Amino acid sequence: MLKRALSLVLLLVTVLSFAACNGGGEAVDPTASTTDSQGVVSSVGCSGSVSDTDSGSDNTTDETTDTSTVKRPTNPTVDYPLTYGRDFVFLLQGDPESPFGVSAKDPRSKDVAERIEEVRKAYFCTFELQQVPDAGPDFLANMQARQFASNPGDLLFADVPSIRSIIGVGGDSSLLVDLTYADVELDFWNTGKWGSIAARSSMMAGGRFYGLIPNLWPTHSAVTSDVLVYNRQVLSAFNVPDPLEYWEKNAWDREVMLRSFTSVLNEEKEVYGIYSSSERMVRATVLASGVPFAKIDRLNQDETVEWSFGVTSAQTVEALEWLQNSMKTHAKYFNCGKTDVTFDRADALANGNAAFSLLSFPTILSQVATNMEDFGMVLWAGKKANTYYESHEDTLFGVAIPVFAQDAALSACLIYDLFKGFDDVNDREDLLTYYRNTYFEKNSGVEILFLTRGTRTHYYPMAGGDVILDEICTGLLEAESVETLVKNAAEHQKELFELHDLSNLAALDRYRQSGYFE
Repeated sequence: MLKRALSLVLLLVTVLSFAACNGGGEAVDPTASTTDSQGVVSSVGCSGSVSDTDSGSDNTTDETTDTSTVKRPTNPTVDYPLTYGRDFVFLLQGDPESPFGVSAKDPRSKDVAERIEEVRKAYFCTFELQQVPDAGPDFLANMQARQFASNPGDLLFADVPSIRSIIGVGGDSSLLVDLTYADVELDFWNTGKWGSIAARSSMMAGGRFYGLIPNLWPTHSAVTSDVLVYNRQVLSAFNVPDPLEYWEKNAWDREVMLRSFTSVLNEEKEVYGIYSSSERMVRATVLASGVPFAKIDRLNQDETVEWSFGVTSAQTVEALEWLQNSMKTHAKYFNCGKTDVTFDRADALANGNAAFSLLSFPTILSQVATNMEDFGMVLWAGKKANTYYESHEDTLFGVAIPVFAQDAALSACLIYDLFKGFDDVNDREDLLTYYRNTYFEKNSGVEILFLTRGTRTHYYPMAGGDVILDEICTGLLEAESVETLVKNAAEHQKELFELHDLSNLAALDRYRQSGYFE
Protein backbone atom coordinates (compact mmCIF):
# COMPACT_ATOMS: atom_id res chain seq x y z
CA MET A 1 0.00 0.00 0.00
CA LEU A 2 1.32 3.32 -1.00
CA LYS A 3 2.18 5.46 1.98
CA ARG A 4 2.69 9.19 1.76
CA ALA A 5 3.28 11.90 4.31
CA LEU A 6 0.73 14.65 4.49
CA SER A 7 1.92 17.32 2.04
CA LEU A 8 2.82 20.69 3.55
CA VAL A 9 2.12 19.36 7.03
CA LEU A 10 4.71 16.97 8.35
CA LEU A 11 8.27 18.28 8.34
CA LEU A 12 9.73 15.47 10.38
CA VAL A 13 8.61 11.94 11.12
CA THR A 14 9.73 11.81 14.75
CA VAL A 15 8.74 9.91 17.80
CA LEU A 16 6.49 12.28 19.72
CA SER A 17 4.25 11.75 22.67
CA PHE A 18 0.49 12.17 22.45
CA ALA A 19 -2.45 12.21 24.80
CA ALA A 20 -4.26 8.94 25.40
CA CYS A 21 -7.73 8.96 26.93
CA ASN A 22 -9.28 6.77 29.57
CA GLY A 23 -11.99 6.96 32.17
CA GLY A 24 -15.71 6.41 32.06
CA GLY A 25 -19.01 7.95 31.18
CA GLU A 26 -22.54 6.89 30.51
CA ALA A 27 -23.54 6.03 26.96
CA VAL A 28 -26.72 7.51 25.58
CA ASP A 29 -29.11 5.33 23.65
CA PRO A 30 -32.90 5.25 23.81
CA THR A 31 -32.97 2.14 21.61
CA ALA A 32 -30.18 -0.28 22.50
CA SER A 33 -27.28 -1.04 24.82
CA THR A 34 -23.58 -0.91 24.00
CA THR A 35 -21.52 -4.00 23.27
CA ASP A 36 -17.77 -3.72 23.18
CA SER A 37 -17.57 -6.64 20.75
CA GLN A 38 -19.30 -4.50 18.13
CA GLY A 39 -16.66 -1.79 18.19
CA VAL A 40 -18.73 0.70 20.16
CA VAL A 41 -16.97 3.83 21.36
CA SER A 42 -17.85 4.00 25.04
CA SER A 43 -18.01 7.54 26.37
CA VAL A 44 -14.63 8.01 28.02
CA GLY A 45 -14.54 11.70 28.85
CA CYS A 46 -11.72 12.31 26.40
CA SER A 47 -10.22 15.77 26.09
CA GLY A 48 -11.21 16.37 22.52
CA SER A 49 -10.60 20.05 21.91
CA VAL A 50 -7.34 21.66 20.87
CA SER A 51 -6.71 24.92 22.64
CA ASP A 52 -7.64 28.10 20.83
CA THR A 53 -4.37 29.51 22.11
CA ASP A 54 -1.01 28.37 20.77
CA SER A 55 -0.79 24.65 21.42
CA GLY A 56 2.01 24.08 18.96
CA SER A 57 5.12 24.89 20.98
CA ASP A 58 7.76 22.21 20.70
CA ASN A 59 8.18 19.90 23.68
CA THR A 60 10.87 17.34 24.29
CA THR A 61 9.83 13.71 24.17
CA ASP A 62 12.18 12.83 27.05
CA GLU A 63 10.22 10.80 29.58
CA THR A 64 11.45 13.09 32.35
CA THR A 65 9.62 16.05 30.81
CA ASP A 66 7.55 18.02 33.31
CA THR A 67 4.15 17.35 31.74
CA SER A 68 2.50 20.05 33.85
CA THR A 69 3.92 22.60 31.41
CA VAL A 70 2.57 20.81 28.34
CA LYS A 71 -0.39 22.60 26.78
CA ARG A 72 -3.12 20.02 26.55
CA PRO A 73 -6.56 20.29 24.93
CA THR A 74 -8.78 22.73 26.77
CA ASN A 75 -11.64 20.57 28.02
CA PRO A 76 -10.13 17.56 29.78
CA THR A 77 -12.57 15.77 32.06
CA VAL A 78 -10.20 13.03 33.21
CA ASP A 79 -6.50 12.70 33.84
CA TYR A 80 -4.77 10.50 31.31
CA PRO A 81 -1.19 9.34 30.80
CA LEU A 82 1.15 10.43 28.06
CA THR A 83 2.03 7.68 25.60
CA TYR A 84 5.04 8.12 23.37
CA GLY A 85 5.57 7.43 19.70
CA ARG A 86 2.03 6.60 18.56
CA ASP A 87 1.55 6.90 14.81
CA PHE A 88 -2.01 7.54 13.63
CA VAL A 89 -2.79 6.27 10.16
CA PHE A 90 -5.30 8.27 8.12
CA LEU A 91 -6.95 6.43 5.25
CA LEU A 92 -7.72 9.00 2.59
CA GLN A 93 -9.71 8.46 -0.57
CA GLY A 94 -8.68 10.70 -3.44
CA ASP A 95 -5.73 12.98 -4.07
CA PRO A 96 -3.08 12.72 -1.32
CA GLU A 97 -2.07 16.29 -2.08
CA SER A 98 -5.60 17.38 -1.10
CA PRO A 99 -6.01 16.11 2.48
CA PHE A 100 -9.55 15.61 3.75
CA GLY A 101 -11.13 16.50 0.43
CA VAL A 102 -9.80 20.06 0.23
CA SER A 103 -8.07 20.67 -3.08
CA ALA A 104 -4.56 22.11 -3.04
CA LYS A 105 -6.01 24.86 -5.27
CA ASP A 106 -8.54 25.80 -2.62
CA PRO A 107 -7.50 28.85 -0.55
CA ARG A 108 -8.64 26.95 2.51
CA SER A 109 -6.04 24.21 1.96
CA LYS A 110 -3.44 26.26 3.87
CA ASP A 111 -5.79 26.44 6.85
CA VAL A 112 -6.41 22.70 6.64
CA ALA A 113 -2.67 22.01 6.68
CA GLU A 114 -2.24 24.29 9.68
CA ARG A 115 -5.12 22.60 11.49
CA ILE A 116 -3.59 19.16 10.96
CA GLU A 117 -0.26 20.32 12.32
CA GLU A 118 -1.95 22.06 15.24
CA VAL A 119 -3.74 18.87 16.24
CA ARG A 120 -0.63 16.74 15.74
CA LYS A 121 1.36 18.94 18.11
CA ALA A 122 -1.41 19.09 20.68
CA TYR A 123 -1.58 15.29 20.80
CA PHE A 124 2.22 14.80 20.55
CA CYS A 125 1.81 12.18 17.86
CA THR A 126 2.63 11.53 14.23
CA PHE A 127 0.17 11.29 11.34
CA GLU A 128 0.67 9.06 8.34
CA LEU A 129 -1.50 9.19 5.25
CA GLN A 130 -2.32 6.08 3.25
CA GLN A 131 -4.30 6.37 0.06
CA VAL A 132 -7.25 4.02 -0.46
CA PRO A 133 -9.07 3.27 -3.73
CA ASP A 134 -12.06 5.22 -4.95
CA ALA A 135 -15.58 3.85 -4.62
CA GLY A 136 -16.39 0.41 -5.94
CA PRO A 137 -15.49 -3.22 -5.21
CA ASP A 138 -11.80 -2.36 -4.80
CA PHE A 139 -12.65 0.01 -1.95
CA LEU A 140 -14.56 -2.63 0.01
CA ALA A 141 -11.92 -5.30 -0.67
CA ASN A 142 -9.19 -2.92 0.45
CA MET A 143 -10.96 -2.18 3.74
CA GLN A 144 -11.57 -5.87 4.38
CA ALA A 145 -7.93 -6.72 3.74
CA ARG A 146 -6.77 -4.02 6.15
CA GLN A 147 -8.17 -5.91 9.12
CA PHE A 148 -5.11 -8.16 8.91
CA ALA A 149 -2.51 -5.45 8.25
CA SER A 150 0.05 -4.44 10.86
CA ASN A 151 -1.05 -0.80 10.81
CA PRO A 152 -4.54 -0.91 9.31
CA GLY A 153 -5.75 2.64 9.95
CA ASP A 154 -7.26 4.86 12.65
CA LEU A 155 -9.47 7.23 10.67
CA LEU A 156 -11.19 6.95 7.30
CA PHE A 157 -11.93 9.98 5.11
CA ALA A 158 -13.98 9.24 1.99
CA ASP A 159 -17.11 10.24 0.09
CA VAL A 160 -20.33 9.14 1.72
CA PRO A 161 -21.34 6.51 -0.89
CA SER A 162 -17.98 4.79 -0.33
CA ILE A 163 -18.35 4.81 3.44
CA ARG A 164 -21.89 3.57 3.08
CA SER A 165 -20.69 0.69 0.90
CA ILE A 166 -18.63 -0.74 3.78
CA ILE A 167 -21.05 -0.01 6.61
CA GLY A 168 -23.11 -3.09 5.92
CA VAL A 169 -26.88 -3.08 6.09
CA GLY A 170 -29.53 -4.28 8.46
CA GLY A 171 -27.32 -4.44 11.56
CA ASP A 172 -23.92 -3.81 13.09
CA SER A 173 -21.01 -3.05 10.81
CA SER A 174 -18.03 -5.40 10.84
CA LEU A 175 -15.67 -2.74 9.48
CA LEU A 176 -16.64 0.55 11.15
CA VAL A 177 -17.09 1.64 14.75
CA ASP A 178 -20.55 2.65 15.97
CA LEU A 179 -20.17 6.35 16.86
CA THR A 180 -23.50 6.71 18.66
CA TYR A 181 -21.96 6.65 22.11
CA ALA A 182 -19.05 9.00 21.53
CA ASP A 183 -21.00 11.94 22.91
CA VAL A 184 -18.19 13.36 25.05
CA GLU A 185 -15.50 12.85 22.43
CA LEU A 186 -17.47 14.12 19.43
CA ASP A 187 -20.22 16.37 20.82
CA PHE A 188 -22.18 13.91 18.75
CA TRP A 189 -25.68 15.39 18.88
CA ASN A 190 -24.60 18.90 17.90
CA THR A 191 -26.31 19.58 14.56
CA GLY A 192 -24.28 22.73 14.03
CA LYS A 193 -21.10 20.66 13.97
CA TRP A 194 -22.39 17.45 12.40
CA GLY A 195 -25.42 18.43 10.35
CA SER A 196 -29.13 17.79 10.38
CA ILE A 197 -30.94 14.63 11.34
CA ALA A 198 -31.41 13.86 7.66
CA ALA A 199 -27.67 14.18 7.06
CA ARG A 200 -27.00 11.54 9.71
CA SER A 201 -29.21 9.00 7.95
CA SER A 202 -26.80 8.63 5.04
CA MET A 203 -24.35 6.61 7.15
CA MET A 204 -26.62 4.48 9.33
CA ALA A 205 -27.25 0.76 9.57
CA GLY A 206 -29.37 -1.13 12.07
CA GLY A 207 -30.32 2.12 13.76
CA ARG A 208 -26.70 2.99 14.50
CA PHE A 209 -24.41 5.74 13.23
CA TYR A 210 -21.16 4.72 11.54
CA GLY A 211 -19.97 8.01 10.04
CA LEU A 212 -20.33 11.77 10.24
CA ILE A 213 -20.35 14.69 7.81
CA PRO A 214 -18.31 17.66 9.09
CA ASN A 215 -20.84 20.46 8.84
CA LEU A 216 -18.36 23.35 8.89
CA TRP A 217 -15.71 21.83 6.64
CA PRO A 218 -14.96 23.49 3.27
CA THR A 219 -16.09 20.42 1.33
CA HIS A 220 -19.31 19.90 3.26
CA SER A 221 -22.17 19.22 0.89
CA ALA A 222 -24.97 21.45 2.08
CA VAL A 223 -27.24 20.83 -0.87
CA THR A 224 -30.77 19.51 -0.84
CA SER A 225 -30.44 16.63 -3.26
CA ASP A 226 -29.44 17.70 -6.79
CA VAL A 227 -29.38 21.37 -7.75
CA LEU A 228 -30.91 22.77 -10.92
CA VAL A 229 -28.06 24.74 -12.49
CA TYR A 230 -28.67 27.01 -15.49
CA ASN A 231 -26.62 28.79 -18.12
CA ARG A 232 -27.53 32.48 -18.06
CA GLN A 233 -26.15 33.14 -21.53
CA VAL A 234 -28.38 30.46 -23.06
CA LEU A 235 -31.45 31.76 -21.25
CA SER A 236 -30.65 35.31 -22.27
CA ALA A 237 -30.31 34.27 -25.94
CA PHE A 238 -33.86 32.91 -25.80
CA ASN A 239 -35.21 35.83 -23.75
CA VAL A 240 -36.02 33.67 -20.75
CA PRO A 241 -36.21 35.51 -17.39
CA ASP A 242 -33.59 34.62 -14.79
CA PRO A 243 -35.02 31.89 -12.49
CA LEU A 244 -33.50 33.56 -9.44
CA GLU A 245 -35.85 36.48 -9.97
CA TYR A 246 -38.76 34.08 -9.47
CA TRP A 247 -37.03 32.31 -6.61
CA GLU A 248 -36.44 35.52 -4.67
CA LYS A 249 -40.11 36.46 -5.07
CA ASN A 250 -41.20 33.00 -3.87
CA ALA A 251 -42.73 32.41 -7.28
CA TRP A 252 -40.49 29.60 -8.60
CA ASP A 253 -43.00 26.77 -9.00
CA ARG A 254 -43.11 23.88 -11.43
CA GLU A 255 -45.21 25.67 -14.05
CA VAL A 256 -42.72 28.55 -14.19
CA MET A 257 -39.91 25.99 -14.34
CA LEU A 258 -41.56 24.09 -17.21
CA ARG A 259 -42.15 27.33 -19.10
CA SER A 260 -38.44 28.07 -18.77
CA PHE A 261 -37.52 24.61 -20.10
CA THR A 262 -39.85 24.88 -23.08
CA SER A 263 -38.64 28.30 -24.14
CA VAL A 264 -35.22 26.99 -25.19
CA LEU A 265 -34.69 24.79 -28.27
CA ASN A 266 -32.37 24.70 -31.26
CA GLU A 267 -32.23 21.13 -32.50
CA GLU A 268 -29.75 21.99 -35.28
CA LYS A 269 -27.21 23.23 -32.72
CA GLU A 270 -28.36 20.69 -30.13
CA VAL A 271 -29.48 23.26 -27.59
CA TYR A 272 -32.15 21.94 -25.25
CA GLY A 273 -34.21 23.29 -22.39
CA ILE A 274 -32.90 20.66 -20.00
CA TYR A 275 -30.15 18.09 -20.40
CA SER A 276 -30.18 15.65 -17.49
CA SER A 277 -30.96 12.07 -16.53
CA SER A 278 -34.60 11.14 -16.18
CA GLU A 279 -33.85 9.41 -12.88
CA ARG A 280 -32.51 12.63 -11.43
CA MET A 281 -35.72 14.35 -12.51
CA VAL A 282 -37.84 11.62 -10.93
CA ARG A 283 -35.94 11.87 -7.67
CA ALA A 284 -36.14 15.66 -7.67
CA THR A 285 -39.88 15.53 -8.34
CA VAL A 286 -40.40 13.12 -5.44
CA LEU A 287 -38.38 15.31 -3.07
CA ALA A 288 -40.25 18.45 -4.20
CA SER A 289 -43.68 16.90 -3.74
CA GLY A 290 -43.82 18.00 -0.10
CA VAL A 291 -44.10 14.45 1.25
CA PRO A 292 -41.19 12.46 2.73
CA PHE A 293 -40.09 9.31 0.94
CA ALA A 294 -41.07 7.24 3.97
CA LYS A 295 -42.28 8.17 7.44
CA ILE A 296 -42.94 6.70 10.86
CA ASP A 297 -46.63 6.91 11.71
CA ARG A 298 -46.38 5.47 15.21
CA LEU A 299 -43.71 4.16 17.58
CA ASN A 300 -45.38 1.71 19.92
CA GLN A 301 -44.31 0.99 23.49
CA ASP A 302 -43.54 -2.61 22.58
CA GLU A 303 -41.02 -1.17 20.05
CA THR A 304 -43.10 -2.20 17.05
CA VAL A 305 -43.25 0.42 14.32
CA GLU A 306 -46.08 1.56 12.10
CA TRP A 307 -44.86 3.25 8.95
CA SER A 308 -45.88 4.23 5.44
CA PHE A 309 -44.32 5.16 2.11
CA GLY A 310 -44.85 8.84 1.45
CA VAL A 311 -43.89 8.21 -2.16
CA THR A 312 -47.24 6.44 -2.70
CA SER A 313 -49.24 9.44 -1.42
CA ALA A 314 -51.71 11.22 -3.70
CA GLN A 315 -49.50 14.30 -3.52
CA THR A 316 -46.41 12.52 -4.84
CA VAL A 317 -48.36 10.54 -7.45
CA GLU A 318 -49.81 13.81 -8.75
CA ALA A 319 -46.34 15.31 -8.97
CA LEU A 320 -45.08 12.32 -10.97
CA GLU A 321 -48.10 12.52 -13.25
CA TRP A 322 -47.15 16.12 -13.92
CA LEU A 323 -43.60 15.04 -14.81
CA GLN A 324 -44.88 12.27 -17.08
CA ASN A 325 -47.19 14.64 -18.94
CA SER A 326 -44.48 17.31 -19.23
CA MET A 327 -41.92 14.90 -20.68
CA LYS A 328 -44.44 13.47 -23.14
CA THR A 329 -45.93 16.75 -24.26
CA HIS A 330 -42.64 18.61 -24.51
CA ALA A 331 -40.31 15.73 -25.36
CA LYS A 332 -38.22 17.71 -27.83
CA TYR A 333 -37.10 20.11 -25.09
CA PHE A 334 -35.89 17.29 -22.82
CA ASN A 335 -32.58 15.58 -23.56
CA CYS A 336 -32.69 12.88 -20.90
CA GLY A 337 -29.73 10.82 -22.03
CA LYS A 338 -29.24 7.74 -19.91
CA THR A 339 -31.45 6.88 -16.95
CA ASP A 340 -28.44 6.43 -14.68
CA VAL A 341 -28.67 8.83 -11.73
CA THR A 342 -24.94 9.48 -11.97
CA PHE A 343 -25.43 11.01 -15.41
CA ASP A 344 -24.14 14.53 -14.74
CA ARG A 345 -24.20 16.80 -17.78
CA ALA A 346 -22.15 19.74 -16.62
CA ASP A 347 -20.35 19.61 -19.97
CA ALA A 348 -23.57 20.20 -21.92
CA LEU A 349 -24.39 23.10 -19.66
CA ALA A 350 -20.94 24.67 -19.95
CA ASN A 351 -20.84 24.15 -23.73
CA GLY A 352 -24.13 25.94 -24.24
CA ASN A 353 -25.99 22.79 -25.30
CA ALA A 354 -28.46 23.11 -22.45
CA ALA A 355 -30.20 25.81 -20.49
CA PHE A 356 -30.66 23.65 -17.38
CA SER A 357 -29.18 20.52 -15.85
CA LEU A 358 -29.67 18.73 -12.52
CA LEU A 359 -26.22 18.33 -10.98
CA SER A 360 -24.77 16.94 -7.78
CA PHE A 361 -22.81 19.09 -5.37
CA PRO A 362 -19.40 17.50 -6.18
CA THR A 363 -20.01 18.19 -9.89
CA ILE A 364 -21.03 21.78 -9.23
CA LEU A 365 -17.94 22.38 -7.15
CA SER A 366 -15.44 20.64 -9.44
CA GLN A 367 -16.85 21.48 -12.88
CA VAL A 368 -19.40 24.28 -12.84
CA ALA A 369 -17.78 26.66 -10.37
CA THR A 370 -14.40 26.30 -12.06
CA ASN A 371 -15.49 26.18 -15.73
CA MET A 372 -18.48 28.51 -16.01
CA GLU A 373 -18.68 32.21 -15.42
CA ASP A 374 -22.33 33.07 -15.90
CA PHE A 375 -24.53 30.50 -14.22
CA GLY A 376 -27.20 30.39 -11.56
CA MET A 377 -28.73 27.81 -9.24
CA VAL A 378 -32.22 27.04 -8.02
CA LEU A 379 -33.93 23.89 -6.78
CA TRP A 380 -36.25 21.67 -8.76
CA ALA A 381 -39.67 23.20 -8.19
CA GLY A 382 -42.74 21.67 -6.60
CA LYS A 383 -46.39 22.47 -7.18
CA LYS A 384 -45.99 25.28 -4.67
CA ALA A 385 -42.90 27.44 -4.65
CA ASN A 386 -39.92 26.41 -2.53
CA THR A 387 -41.26 23.06 -1.30
CA TYR A 388 -38.62 20.43 -0.81
CA TYR A 389 -37.08 17.83 1.47
CA GLU A 390 -33.39 17.36 1.89
CA SER A 391 -31.37 14.37 0.74
CA HIS A 392 -27.67 13.78 1.37
CA GLU A 393 -26.98 10.78 -0.80
CA ASP A 394 -24.32 12.58 -2.85
CA THR A 395 -22.45 14.23 0.01
CA LEU A 396 -18.83 14.72 -0.97
CA PHE A 397 -16.97 13.97 2.22
CA GLY A 398 -17.46 12.04 5.45
CA VAL A 399 -15.38 10.59 8.26
CA ALA A 400 -15.54 7.22 10.03
CA ILE A 401 -13.45 5.08 12.39
CA PRO A 402 -12.34 1.62 11.21
CA VAL A 403 -13.21 -1.08 13.72
CA PHE A 404 -9.54 -2.13 13.74
CA ALA A 405 -8.29 1.31 14.90
CA GLN A 406 -5.71 1.31 17.70
CA ASP A 407 -7.97 3.26 20.08
CA ALA A 408 -11.43 4.24 18.84
CA ALA A 409 -11.91 6.81 21.60
CA LEU A 410 -8.69 8.59 20.65
CA SER A 411 -9.73 8.51 16.98
CA ALA A 412 -13.00 10.17 18.00
CA CYS A 413 -11.06 12.88 19.84
CA LEU A 414 -8.99 13.53 16.73
CA ILE A 415 -12.14 13.81 14.61
CA TYR A 416 -13.53 16.43 16.96
CA ASP A 417 -10.39 18.53 16.92
CA LEU A 418 -9.64 18.22 13.21
CA PHE A 419 -13.10 19.34 12.15
CA LYS A 420 -13.74 22.33 14.35
CA GLY A 421 -14.87 25.41 12.49
CA PHE A 422 -12.08 27.73 11.39
CA ASP A 423 -11.69 31.17 12.94
CA ASP A 424 -13.81 32.74 10.24
CA VAL A 425 -16.12 29.76 9.71
CA ASN A 426 -18.04 29.05 12.88
CA ASP A 427 -21.54 28.66 11.52
CA ARG A 428 -23.39 28.12 8.27
CA GLU A 429 -23.48 31.82 7.40
CA ASP A 430 -19.70 31.93 7.61
CA LEU A 431 -19.44 28.88 5.36
CA LEU A 432 -21.83 30.48 2.89
CA THR A 433 -19.61 33.56 2.75
CA TYR A 434 -16.58 31.35 2.18
CA TYR A 435 -18.21 29.55 -0.75
CA ARG A 436 -19.42 32.78 -2.27
CA ASN A 437 -15.99 34.38 -2.07
CA THR A 438 -14.08 31.30 -3.21
CA TYR A 439 -16.18 29.50 -5.80
CA PHE A 440 -19.30 31.42 -6.73
CA GLU A 441 -20.32 34.86 -7.85
CA LYS A 442 -22.64 36.80 -5.58
CA ASN A 443 -25.56 36.49 -7.99
CA SER A 444 -25.19 32.77 -8.71
CA GLY A 445 -27.72 31.68 -6.12
CA VAL A 446 -25.12 30.00 -3.91
CA GLU A 447 -27.58 30.38 -1.04
CA ILE A 448 -29.44 27.44 -2.57
CA LEU A 449 -26.63 25.20 -1.37
CA PHE A 450 -27.31 26.14 2.26
CA LEU A 451 -31.05 25.76 2.55
CA THR A 452 -30.93 22.61 4.67
CA ARG A 453 -31.71 24.69 7.74
CA GLY A 454 -35.05 25.50 6.15
CA THR A 455 -35.90 22.04 4.88
CA ARG A 456 -38.12 19.59 6.66
CA THR A 457 -36.50 16.49 8.06
CA HIS A 458 -36.43 13.78 5.46
CA TYR A 459 -35.12 10.25 5.42
CA TYR A 460 -33.92 8.99 2.07
CA PRO A 461 -33.38 5.21 2.00
CA MET A 462 -29.75 4.28 1.60
CA ALA A 463 -29.94 0.51 1.20
CA GLY A 464 -31.50 -0.30 -2.15
CA GLY A 465 -33.35 2.96 -1.86
CA ASP A 466 -33.51 3.60 -5.55
CA VAL A 467 -35.58 0.50 -6.28
CA ILE A 468 -38.75 2.59 -6.34
CA LEU A 469 -37.16 5.39 -8.32
CA ASP A 470 -35.58 2.94 -10.78
CA GLU A 471 -38.94 1.35 -11.52
CA ILE A 472 -40.73 4.68 -11.77
CA CYS A 473 -38.05 6.05 -14.06
CA THR A 474 -38.06 2.98 -16.29
CA GLY A 475 -41.82 2.84 -16.68
CA LEU A 476 -42.94 6.43 -16.27
CA LEU A 477 -43.35 7.47 -19.91
CA GLU A 478 -45.20 4.28 -20.90
CA ALA A 479 -47.31 3.85 -17.75
CA GLU A 480 -51.05 4.08 -18.22
CA SER A 481 -51.46 4.63 -14.50
CA VAL A 482 -48.71 6.38 -12.53
CA GLU A 483 -50.46 5.45 -9.29
CA THR A 484 -50.29 1.74 -10.14
CA LEU A 485 -46.67 2.07 -11.23
CA VAL A 486 -45.72 3.71 -7.93
CA LYS A 487 -47.65 1.24 -5.78
CA ASN A 488 -46.08 -1.73 -7.55
CA ALA A 489 -42.62 -0.22 -7.18
CA ALA A 490 -43.26 0.44 -3.48
CA GLU A 491 -44.37 -3.17 -2.99
CA HIS A 492 -41.09 -4.35 -4.49
CA GLN A 493 -39.20 -1.98 -2.19
CA LYS A 494 -41.12 -2.82 0.98
CA GLU A 495 -39.18 -5.92 2.02
CA LEU A 496 -35.83 -4.22 1.40
CA PHE A 497 -36.93 -1.15 3.32
CA GLU A 498 -38.11 -3.14 6.32
CA LEU A 499 -34.91 -5.18 6.33
CA HIS A 500 -32.40 -2.39 5.83
CA ASP A 501 -33.93 1.02 6.48
CA LEU A 502 -36.83 0.85 8.89
CA SER A 503 -34.64 0.47 11.99
CA ASN A 504 -32.72 3.60 10.94
CA LEU A 505 -35.85 5.65 10.42
CA ALA A 506 -37.31 4.48 13.73
CA ALA A 507 -34.06 5.25 15.58
CA LEU A 508 -33.97 8.77 14.15
CA ASP A 509 -37.54 9.36 15.33
CA ARG A 510 -36.74 8.07 18.81
CA TYR A 511 -33.64 10.22 19.10
CA ARG A 512 -35.57 13.23 17.83
CA GLN A 513 -38.41 12.70 20.31
CA SER A 514 -35.95 12.16 23.13
CA GLY A 515 -34.35 15.53 22.44
CA TYR A 516 -30.83 14.31 21.70
CA PHE A 517 -30.35 16.44 18.59
CA GLU A 518 -29.47 20.02 19.49
